[in-house]
Order: sequence, then structure tokens, then C-alpha cells
Amino acid sequence: LMGYDLFAEAVYSRRLASVPESGPALVSYVWAGNQLFGLFATLLVGFVVNYADGVWGLGGAQWAVLTTIFTSSTVIVPAWLNFFEESRATKEQAKAHREHLWNNQRAVAILSVAVGVTAVGYSILNLAAQSNTVSFVTAILTVILLTGSAFAVMKPVIGKLMLFNAISQVTIISIGGPSIYFFTNDEEKYPAGPHFSDIFYGSVLGTVGQLCSVLAIFAFGKFMKGWKYRTVYFTMTLMLVIMQLGDPIIFSRLNVRIGIPDHVFAVGSTALVSAVSMIQFMPGFLILSHLCPKNMEATMFALLASLSNYSQNVTPPIAGYISQLLGVTPRGLPGVDESQTFDNLWIVSMILIGLSTTSLFFLWLIPNARMNERIMSDGDDTSATASSLLDKWLQRKRLLTGDDKSASNDKATESVVQDKDDLIA
Repeated sequence: LMGYDLFAEAVYSRRLASVPESGPALVSYVWAGNQLFGLFATLLVGFVVNYADGVWGLGGAQWAVLTTIFTSSTVIVPAWLNFFEESRATKEQAKAHREHLWNNQRAVAILSVAVGVTAVGYSILNLAAQSNTVSFVTAILTVILLTGSAFAVMKPVIGKLMLFNAISQVTIISIGGPSIYFFTNDEEKYPAGPHFSDIFYGSVLGTVGQLCSVLAIFAFGKFMKGWKYRTVYFTMTLMLVIMQLGDPIIFSRLNVRIGIPDHVFAVGSTALVSAVSMIQFMPGFLILSHLCPKNMEATMFALLASLSNYSQNVTPPIAGYISQLLGVTPRGLPGVDESQTFDNLWIVSMILIGLSTTSLFFLWLIPNARMNERIMSDGDDTSATASSLLDKWLQRKRLLTGDDKSASNDKATESVVQDKDDLIA
């Protein structure tokens, strides 16, 4: 399924390169469809978890996962009908393309393998260690390693973007597990809690979020397509910080003390945060599409997206480590009052909100261009590694090696001439 997604992204990355002024509209169209189909899943999940629990001996969550088998398999149809409009390559063409990639973009191929190996190794280590501290340290080190490697081997404009994406993704952190227990624990486990049902938490809030995301996508395509990337990031990050302040308010139960019911507050907060988050996400997706070199769109988009996703996926250990330090460790055990484990949840939320502003100090890493303009000029979009730190170092090394050989040849010539003169004398 992920491979199919990357192939689709590679196809419209190629379209964006030919018609850059339509980029915001195309990306808005793609993600509007994504969110609308996601809305169906969101509406379904709460009911499946709640009403399918115990059917044929399976839990509600297990049934929710099983329903994805049918929906995921539907991608076979457009692939079989060649909606990608691809022509079949001969064995010789495929071989020539692989040789070209290895000979001219070897660093990209090696980095792609490194990302995959690191992701698998990180997963195995987490499963074996079962420690927030180990996961936290490993997450930070691997992100630094992969991002540093990408910055060194990619051309400057791509390397800077990958560094910015890593910083942005690593510092946008969701509380995760503790917030789920906070909202869904019953009166026995958390007497002062919101006590949301599975349907309300899974389907109602999710549906509100999806609908607001769709509205945000249309607003983005209609009113913001001529904005600069930096302007969108700066504005939306500040707005997101303000909107997310609703989390510490509900976690501290301040909304109840001032007379705002939990259900009303949660719906309003979810709507605002979902809309702003989607608009903040859109420029990053658009800029990734613009920076994919010709004839290697799938490879480059897969690499750029996987590094961004990896940076995002290592955030749970960071949230878990901070939560553990502050004693926010609910487990949802039956018959156990977990009220005290939520005392510092609002503090954890404030720390994570503060971390999300980090990317504002690194906006200089992304191109100062408008979203409906080309970022790379003609002739500059055929290589992903030209003028990179590694490329410059290799050129300098070859130049020095060439100078050494030239000097050696000059010395040999001088020696022959001297021997000839001595012989004549």
C-alpha cells in the first residue's frame, strides 16, 4: 500500500514539474480526496470497536484492523487498469536505468538502503529493549545520523529541506497514550475525567477533524496558492501553537472550572487544530514534489518522504520519556484510580507545545519561493547530488590527485632531460 502511494506521488510530482503554477491546486485535489475517503474510515472505526467487540471471539480493535484488508485491496483495480499511464519498459531499458542510477546517483541509492536498514534496526531494538530511555536515545541518534548523511550527500537545496523537515517533524510531538487514557478512562479509573465513549472519541472527534481538514484544504488551494513557503510555515506554526493551548486547558480541567463542558471544548479544539495542522502540512508535501529530479521521481520522493516519516515516527519515545519523567504513566488498569497520574499531564502538553516552535528558527533552510513557482531551474533538475558536500569533496580529491599525477609526470620528464644532458656531457 505504501509503495502504491509513493508511485502515485511520483506521478503527480512529474506533473508539477511541467505545470508548477497548478501545484497548489493539484496537491489540494489529491489530499481532499485522501481526507474524504479517510472520513469514511473514521466514521466506521468507532462503531466497529464498540459493537463488534466479542464477535467470533475477536476484540473490537481486531475487527477494526480486519476491515482494512478489503479497503486496502481496492488499490489493485486502478493499478491493474494502468491509471499511472506507464509504458512497459524492456529488460534493456530497465537495466540501463539501474546502471544510470548506480553510476550517477550512487549516493541516493546507498542512502535509501541506509534509511531502510536503520528503520528495521530501530524497530527491532525497541521491541527488544522495552525501555523509554533506550528508545529516546536511539531515536535522537538515528535521526541525527540519517539527516546528517542526507545533508552531506544531497544538493544544497534538497539537503537543507531534509534537515528542516527532520527538525520540524521531530519537534511536533503528540502526547499519545496518556491523552487516550485521560479522555476514555471511566469514572472508576479517573473520577474527574471527561469519560468519552469510544464512539465519541474515535468517530465523532475524528469526523470533525476530517471535515475541518477538507475545508482547510479548499481554503489553501483557493486563497494561499501564491504565498511563500516560509510565510505559510511561520503563520501556521504560530496559529497551531495558539490552538494547541486547548490541550493543557482541558488536561488541567480549567475548562470545567470556567463552565465549558468537555465535549463542547474537545469538538472546538479538534476542529481548529485539525484545520491549521492540515494547512501547515500542505506546503511541505508540495515542496517535496518540486524537488524530485527528472526520471527518478519515485526514488527521490520515497527517500524524502521516508526520512520525513521516520523523523515523525520517532516522536512517541520522546513523548514517553518526558511523560515518564513527570510521572504521567496511566495504564488503564481496571479498578485502579489513576487520577494522580494525570496531575502533570498539562505540563507535558506545555513542554511539547513549546518544542513545536523550534522549526521557526530554521525557516532559512527552505527556499524563499512562492508555492506556484518552480524551485529548480531547467538543467538543475537532473541530479539529486550535484554540488553537495560529498560531491565537492570528491571533486577536490580528484583535482588534488590529478595535480599530484601531473607533478609526478613533470618530475619524470625533468629527470629524463637531466639524464640526457649528463650523457651528452
